[in-house]
Amino acid sequence: MEDKRIWLGILFVGIFFHVASAAVMPLGLDAHIHLNYVTDDLADGEASLDWGEVRTEGSEYSTPEEVKADDRWQVWHAIIGLWIAIFGSTLASLHILSLAISFGCLATVYWCTSKISSQENAIALTAICSIYSPLIRASGRLYQENIVLLLATLAVFGLLQIFRKKRPTLWAGISFFSVMAILSLKGLNPAYAIVIFSPAAYIAIKQIEIKPLPLPVVFGVCVVAAFLATVLRGEEVSLDTAYFIVRTLFVGGFIYVFVATLFFSSQSDSESPESNLLLLLTQVGFVGLVAYIVMLLEVEKSSLGISASLAADQFSYIFRYMTVLIVPLWWSFLTRSKTEKITFAENPSRNAMIYAIILILFLNSTMLNTTKGMEYVGEEISNEVEDGDNILYVSEPYHAMHRLYTLQITVDPDHDREITGYWADYQYNWSHILEDSDIDWVIFTGDWQSYLDDNWTEFDTETDYLIYHRKTAL
Repeated sequence: MEDKRIWLGILFVGIFFHVASAAVMPLGLDAHIHLNYVTDDLADGEASLDWGEVRTEGSEYSTPEEVKADDRWQVWHAIIGLWIAIFGSTLASLHILSLAISFGCLATVYWCTSKISSQENAIALTAICSIYSPLIRASGRLYQENIVLLLATLAVFGLLQIFRKKRPTLWAGISFFSVMAILSLKGLNPAYAIVIFSPAAYIAIKQIEIKPLPLPVVFGVCVVAAFLATVLRGEEVSLDTAYFIVRTLFVGGFIYVFVATLFFSSQSDSESPESNLLLLLTQVGFVGLVAYIVMLLEVEKSSLGISASLAADQFSYIFRYMTVLIVPLWWSFLTRSKTEKITFAENPSRNAMIYAIILILFLNSTMLNTTKGMEYVGEEISNEVEDGDNILYVSEPYHAMHRLYTLQITVDPDHDREITGYWADYQYNWSHILEDSDIDWVIFTGDWQSYLDDNWTEFDTETDYLIYHRKTAL
């Protein structure tokens, strides 16, 4: 009973953080990209971006052109589009959508875990998920981690039901379509679900007992898979690739997966066919994620022409993809035997758990102290920008177009004002763009070299940005 009260208390604190993050954090950069796709689709029937490619590909300035979604992210766009059609496209409405997905994720984790183990363990695991920092951040930013974890929970639960021969046909369908939805959410071809799901389903149907891989083998396979993914993507393999692999294994594997999850478990030497299957699935997922993350880091490094360390720092959010492993990894622990329990009061590592929870809660609280970004800039100038105005955004190259599209969703949410946004590298002499593109507004992320003359005046803003407009523009 003492454990239950403790886990319920942690769960309520976690729910508070999810609500607080949705209330105070601005939507994420990726969220704004997808919102632009959806709102453009609602406006003209074809999902596209209006102001050019998201990746700058080493360019010094952007060229506005239409970038079509090409049927990628259909599931994510359908969810957002349906919500907007019913509740509107205001930022408050979208934060509520993010919160609803988060609560749906926690409810799914609780229900599935209670069926696999016990209600006590279900409460404990749901509480751990509720304070897991990447999931809280996703609640505030409308990122995909919560819905991906929800679908992954259903997919793995379905495989376990097949293994147990409980309504296998129904759960095979649910698992398969959950995998398809996850691939669509990440912009991948849903048809790959056949390749991913079939081997796992065959093992579950035949109840084949396979031992999980030793950790050294897992790490070795991660290295090989990362190199292959990089080569197949057309990027050059180098020492930077090795650096990305080491960083991904440490940050993604050790911090995001081990320290933030199984650190709370009491170690047990027991095992079962179910626990071995779940652990093997987790290992396979981990290998795939490591390869995918390393490949994406190589792509971003090459696209921006920056160093490996800077790419890893600027795109550190990418390690949050490991979030999807938290539930199957915990289930592999809970299915070792019927007596396995997530304990707190009687856990030999209780003091360490207390310190870990305090640290996690501290990290969660610091996330809520967000600075006012481009979303706030758009809100400030949206009523001042006139139809047909052109905006130049001067900044460093990484995340530049993401922020420019963040601006679009607030100044031209319905894509009907004929406003065009341009980006230029702060190190580039962008003075010709002012006349070539008839720029009316210039936004700086810092105190860069300015080519503005007396025809420009500064706009008063409460953000950290510098904003200027032509004197004849207002």
